[in-house]
Amino acid sequence: MTTRVLALDPGKTTGACWLSVTKDGPDVVLDHKTDEWTMGELWGFVDCARGEGSLPLDVIVAEAFLLYPWMASKQAFRTMEAPRALGLIEYAADRAGVPLVQINAGTYKPRTKDLELGRMSAHKKDALRLGLFYLATREVISWQDLV
Repeated sequence: MTTRVLALDPGKTTGACWLSVTKDGPDVVLDHKTDEWTMGELWGFVDCARGEGSLPLDVIVAEAFLLYPWMASKQAFRTMEAPRALGLIEYAADRAGVPLVQINAGTYKPRTKDLELGRMSAHKKDALRLGLFYLATREVISWQDLV
């Protein structure tokens, strides 16, 4: 059985991580590829979502956007890239008929902060952490598989 997940950390640039988990009895094979998309590349992703089955995914997982009161003043006079990117992701998921799960940063980051992920941008790391968190909490993989 194979589970295919696209994990996204939306922002001015969006961290993306394609994860594929294949389980064969007790054996688990986890493959992943990370990327970072500009807003234009995110629009390209939306263009690929042309109907049911157009995206070969089981689920899209995205970091939820929450405007915390203590961060609100830092967002003044900004173009709010993260919620705009999240809107595109919601549209693409709906258009392709792929479930979208949004997870708060405060939920997944504490549980995955100690994972050794190698050298990559913060957005790529967050997308990978988000995807691994989703898979582990859905028991597709175990937390022990991650360490």
